[in-house]
Amino acid sequence: MACINNNKFLSICDMVSVVVPVYKAEASIGFCVDSLLNQIFSKIEIILIDDGSPDNSGAICDMYSKKDCRVKVIHKSNGGVSSARNVGIENAKGKYILFVDSDDYVEPDYVDALVKSAKMHADMGHIWCFFQTVTGYKYENRKLSFQQEKTEAELHFTRKEIMTLHEMWLDASPCNKLFLLDVIKKFNIRFDESICLGEDWVFNLNYLDCCNNENIYVINKPLYNYVRAGLNSLDNMYVNNMLQVLKKINCICGYYLEKWGVKYDQIEKFNNCCFYSYEKVMRNEFKQREVNKNIAYRRNRDLMKSADFKLAFQNRTCFVHPFYKMAYCLHSYRFVKIIERVSEILYRIKLKINN
Repeated sequence: MACINNNKFLSICDMVSVVVPVYKAEASIGFCVDSLLNQIFSKIEIILIDDGSPDNSGAICDMYSKKDCRVKVIHKSNGGVSSARNVGIENAKGKYILFVDSDDYVEPDYVDALVKSAKMHADMGHIWCFFQTVTGYKYENRKLSFQQEKTEAELHFTRKEIMTLHEMWLDASPCNKLFLLDVIKKFNIRFDESICLGEDWVFNLNYLDCCNNENIYVINKPLYNYVRAGLNSLDNMYVNNMLQVLKKINCICGYYLEKWGVKYDQIEKFNNCCFYSYEKVMRNEFKQREVNKNIAYRRNRDLMKSADFKLAFQNRTCFVHPFYKMAYCLHSYRFVKIIERVSEILYRIKLKINN
């Protein structure tokens, strides 16, 4: 197939750079790139960062670059997703920049809707959209991200409502947001390559802080499809030093909340977020491949006895079931596991009865 060269139609003033980090994505990268090449908005450059992938991902990327000159491929040694995105930032040429993960795919109007919204609403400094979670590439088991029960085509927020957006799962990822490349480069905003958890959220917070305009415009339509992976997804993998990483991330978020002068309801939501971090850490202890359960129980017991956990538990306003409250007060994660098993059994019984 002849190379489709659209470069002569592209200008810095309206071009969009789409950065896609690629690693072990040979089964999914085709769906991802095809969804980008089929965009209504064609004035894009697609920057595929082959992050030292050991499979055929790099070769597939090269194949796409030969078919369409909007596709640019950069091969690098493995450094992680943050490293790949940072390389993409350095090589981007557009006015705007978007991030898409190689195992996800986007709607045909993904770029068009974001760019049009930016131009139509110049009073808004940040353009976001909703996403939906799927398990495959034909919208299998689609599930919309949290959306407010409103009929408006878009929703308006400010960065002072960031924890409300956090509860809606909208602020954590960079993949549903339109960024100005000039702002990123002017303030040297980059993804933190030293952590593998929460680096996206930190990047977004840094970007929000560097923009003079704090208004956030959210398109009330799922334009991005997040493909939930199986056992290899980050949600199911053990993360080393998770407690230290989450403490660092929450500290950064707390700094910005104070700097932006958010209202007390946002502080309450932040306190709940900090408490959920400890629950995440305790679940993480049981995700190690050859976990010694006694050691995991002991670590969680010590964590529940710590002053930091007690403070987070005391400051939270979110609902905690009385059985879980009892388990936390007794510093017993074994009790937590028993509650989970009983709940699972009761749920299965209920399903059988209903069927």
